[in-house]
Amino acid sequence: MESNPENSYQLQALRLRAVIKHLTDPIFAVEPDGTIFFFSEGASGLLNVTPSKVEGRKFTIVLPFSPKENLQNMFTEFLDKRSRVHTEITYDNRPFMAVMTPLKDSTGDKLLGGLIELKDLSEQKRLAKMQIDFVSIISHELRTPISNVKGYLDVLKNEATYLTSEHKTFLERAYASNERQEQTVERLLDLSDVEQGNIEVNLQKLNLDTILREVVKIWHPEAHAKGIKTKFLYPKFSVPPVYADEQLTYRVFHNLVGNAVKYTTSGTIVVKLVDEQTHVAAYVADTGPGIAEDLQKKIFQKFMRGENTLTETTQGSGLGLYLARRFIEIMGGTIQIKSEVGKGTAFKVTLPMYNVDPSE
Repeated sequence: MESNPENSYQLQALRLRAVIKHLTDPIFAVEPDGTIFFFSEGASGLLNVTPSKVEGRKFTIVLPFSPKENLQNMFTEFLDKRSRVHTEITYDNRPFMAVMTPLKDSTGDKLLGGLIELKDLSEQKRLAKMQIDFVSIISHELRTPISNVKGYLDVLKNEATYLTSEHKTFLERAYASNERQEQTVERLLDLSDVEQGNIEVNLQKLNLDTILREVVKIWHPEAHAKGIKTKFLYPKFSVPPVYADEQLTYRVFHNLVGNAVKYTTSGTIVVKLVDEQTHVAAYVADTGPGIAEDLQKKIFQKFMRGENTLTETTQGSGLGLYLARRFIEIMGGTIQIKSEVGKGTAFKVTLPMYNVDPSE
């Protein structure tokens, strides 16, 4: 007796549904309109609700996660991209990552709905906080002795007239090493503040022209010593001021131009401003070694450094670009990279224009 293919498929579907239903992981599936049609035992246990209470209802409304806007925005992005998306939400004071994956037909063209996984981030967040707390404590402990050593070195540099030229060379190297240590500690403290949301931001009317000219002027001597040209290109027409924090903005561009000088061995470093109507864009471009495409996606991550011979001989904490990105995002801007190996790297920073308050 021949088996019926249709019955076989139905049996396989029933088996698969039974397996998925009893998964302890909290997952559920929705129609393209957001209506829940499947709810696992793991999801029921987590939210203390039976599948019959939620199936047939819109997940963005019925599920007790907050903020609701995050779920709605994730679903809107999902429908727009038709690819995997995610967002962070909270339930019962516990953080979760909601990951939504498209369900498509055999051709891959028709969207049948979405599968949503809920991943508890509590332990991950706890460990991350422990790491940041540790970094903060150690950095504060290191700051004082490093500062003391710098003071002693300053005294020797300025007052020890009896030193030989060889001793002075050693002293200069020690001083430079101490400064690098000081910069690393300061960046670690910045990292701690950023991760804990303790960065002080004073948004105000700001002229990028002034900051960029100052940064280029500061780095010009080092660039000139390496035979590198530095250019600041200002547009023919005036560029509107931006709404940003002066100190954070200065630090971002000091890092970008500094990196360009450190990693460029010949050629030109160009800094320019562009009025892009809704925002102001600043570009920092160099003729350095460039960054491989696969690394460009990771360059703004913590402790990330490029992989080339210049990186091996150039000191750095791998935090500069991460902090630059976070500072810019805090101020409502964006930072992007465009690079080609052997030809150089260009960073584009955008900041919102300053809108005059009618009450002023």
